[in-house]
Amino acid sequence: MFCLDFAVSFFAHRGVCFCSHSLFGFPATDGLACNLPLPFALASGAASGAIAAVALYPFDLVRMYTVGPGQSHFAKGTIPFMAVYLGVWSAHKNAPGEERRPLGARFRLALGSTALATLAELPFDLSKHNISGGLRSAAMVSVLRVPLGALLLLCYDEIASGSAGRASPT
Repeated sequence: MFCLDFAVSFFAHRGVCFCSHSLFGFPATDGLACNLPLPFALASGAASGAIAAVALYPFDLVRMYTVGPGQSHFAKGTIPFMAVYLGVWSAHKNAPGEERRPLGARFRLALGSTALATLAELPFDLSKHNISGGLRSAAMVSVLRVPLGALLLLCYDEIASGSAGRASPT
């Protein structure tokens, strides 16, 4: 995945969660402050990835020029990546009893979610295979972006949950 995929997927995830919670009669929340049931979390992540892949398809010059002739440059790897990335995170980000996990525990969970998502995406990303020179090289390059993906997930969670803007009680 590339940078714009993350941004569009995060925006789409927020919208998907908000709309689905409103449609199914949940309380007035977008569902991002609490753990989501795993099937819903995976589905909302996959939907977000699909929205990003479709929205960016016409503008995805990197993939367009790195896949071979006759092959689609559609970012199909974005869908499984976001399903696992946002799905695992959204289902487990809070401790049992809905307490917010400490930062270190959230970072470890974000690392795990990103690593699993990278594994889920790897077989589908032809562009990464071509840029890196094969599946093995693509896997090694992908490992380098796991910490960045984890940090992006923590930032998204802070912004989405609204805790970044809350004032501390004093």
